[in-house]
Amino acid sequence: LFLTDEINKLSPLEAVSVYEEFEELTPEGKTGDNVVRKLAERLIEVGLLGRGAELMNDLIDTRLSGIDAAKASVRLGSVLLLDDRPSDALEALQRADEFLAVDLVEDPKLERDITLLRARGFSDSGVPQRAITILSRIRDQDPNVLRLRADIAWRSGEWNEAARSLERLVGLERISIQQPLSEQQANLILNWSVALNLAGDRRALANLKNRFSSAMEKTTRGRLFDVVTRPRQNVRLSDRETIQAIVSEVDLFSEFLSSYEQNLANERATETQNSSSTSGTSN
Repeated sequence: LFLTDEINKLSPLEAVSVYEEFEELTPEGKTGDNVVRKLAERLIEVGLLGRGAELMNDLIDTRLSGIDAAKASVRLGSVLLLDDRPSDALEALQRADEFLAVDLVEDPKLERDITLLRARGFSDSGVPQRAITILSRIRDQDPNVLRLRADIAWRSGEWNEAARSLERLVGLERISIQQPLSEQQANLILNWSVALNLAGDRRALANLKNRFSSAMEKTTRGRLFDVVTRPRQNVRLSDRETIQAIVSEVDLFSEFLSSYEQNLANERATETQNSSSTSGTSN
């Protein structure tokens, strides 16, 4: 039941009830680990973050060690951040470091994930400058790093820093004005314009308007872009309200986390295929 898609036929609460009633039948080894992990992910998927985090924590405490425990601790950290529990998330990420240190394991990708999530944890704990400093030390400023830097700066009102990160993100999109903008590209440009507006950089804002106004007019974000990039003398009270509404709605961390979770899903799928292949060969 728990190792196949049959689990999806149960409601999350039914799945938890079945697991708790027959918990003593959970297999040993990786098979049992996958049972608990799959149930935890099912709960997380439907928004039961607290219950999913409890199961993930039990998995780490009672079944896992080494690199497997480190990976699960990083996943737990990401869930706790989504559940608005940054202090608990930072503790989970510290445990991930400790698991890696004990086994002398080097995993650059996992260590990078720990750094990114730790930065968000510090940001949510009220120390955004420490978070930005951590991220600025990463040599490869790829889209995930820049998106997280922009998110942290955005949430803390560091508009110049947010504008710089969003500008670099737009640059990585390699946008051609001869091609229609995608929804993601239009949102990035709109967010960049908001950051410049709130940073008071009118010259950069005017340049941005000249560069992208024609392309943005053809998107669903065109009207908002026009409001945000209006010359100062034409600004209305309602424009400020519109900008503040955009500020409150933007969640760049969700985009970062979606990318992170997609990578996790791909890794789990690969591990499952490898496990099946090994099992088939043994048979």
